[in-house]
Amino acid sequence: MSEPQPSNAARYWAIAGLVLACIWLVFALLPVPGTTLMGLPFLALALIVTGIGLYLWRERRTRWVLPWAGGAFGISCLGCVWQIAMAVMWGTVLIGGGYSLWQYLQGTPMP
Repeated sequence: MSEPQPSNAARYWAIAGLVLACIWLVFALLPVPGTTLMGLPFLALALIVTGIGLYLWRERRTRWVLPWAGGAFGISCLGCVWQIAMAVMWGTVLIGGGYSLWQYLQGTPMP
């Protein structure tokens, strides 16, 4: 008699986390205002679902959970890094533009 196979539930949770992470990445990369806020719930769900998958993996040692969970965490982090980079870039552009406008207005005589 062969020993029972562990459940695939951990792998299913990890794959679901990867799908949610991909949805978050799409929303994070879209250059339309508001898509980041729409994507944040998908980021939270991706992290929670992947965490559940890792917890179940620790309990049952199901195969192929770590690559799926690692991919989900990696894609989630990529979306977050992209958002940080865009915030720094746009903040620099706005601060530089404000400073340039201030300098321009200081040099312009008022009638």
